Amino acid sequence: DFCDCLDGSDEPGTSACAGVRGATFFCRNHGSLPKVIFASRVNDGVCDCCDSSDERGGSIGSHVHVDQVRSCSDTCRLEGTNLRHDLDLKLRAMEAGLEKRQASESDLVRQVEAWRAELL
Repeated sequence: DFCDCLDGSDEPGTSACAGVRGATFFCRNHGSLPKVIFASRVNDGVCDCCDSSDERGGSIGSHVHVDQVRSCSDTCRLEGTNLRHDLDLKLRAMEAGLEKRQASESDLVRQVEAWRAELL
């Protein structure tokens, strides 16, 4: 594992190009939201991707001892479920707010029409 390309593209999924500015790792996170992390976070002993793809396989950076790299649980399904639940709550709140706004606008239109009728 050695970074030969200036952009780090020759070492995807490893921390070999951690020192290269802009070198990234793509977390697929199946069941949740995909995410891009810096290559320096691959095999650093911290689970950054919910599918644990940043901590398994690949090379272990020279700054991390083999004993420090831990196995991560795949938490994408739970994370995805929680994200969908939160989005559903936000959607419901927005819909309720929209209904209130439309009701208020209808009330205002009726009030303006009543005022106009008084003026005529």
